[in-house]
Amino acid sequence: MSLENRHPQILLASVGALTMSSPALRACTACYGQSDAPMAQGMNWGIFSLLAVVVVVLSAGAGFFVYLGRRAAAVPMEGTPGGRIGEWGASSCSPPDSAEERGKTF
Repeated sequence: MSLENRHPQILLASVGALTMSSPALRACTACYGQSDAPMAQGMNWGIFSLLAVVVVVLSAGAGFFVYLGRRAAAVPMEGTPGGRIGEWGASSCSPPDSAEERGKTF
């Protein structure tokens, strides 16, 4: 390979080396250095606020499912004398009393 064909590669490597040596690319005080700097405190508040948003959204989802469960438990089940799901007085939930009832298929 001649030097003329390697010109773009050398130019690209030179520009990359100069760019990487720039002080602007070094870590900021929030990530490296002064942990009590205003930028670090702002980053901490940002993390806490995002954590609060996640907690609120997950709590709202859980609260919605609790609401659905309570609402479903309050609705009477059709065909049961007790009217609620899971009550032992309901015909579909009561245990069989006799050996004859145990052999029945519901």
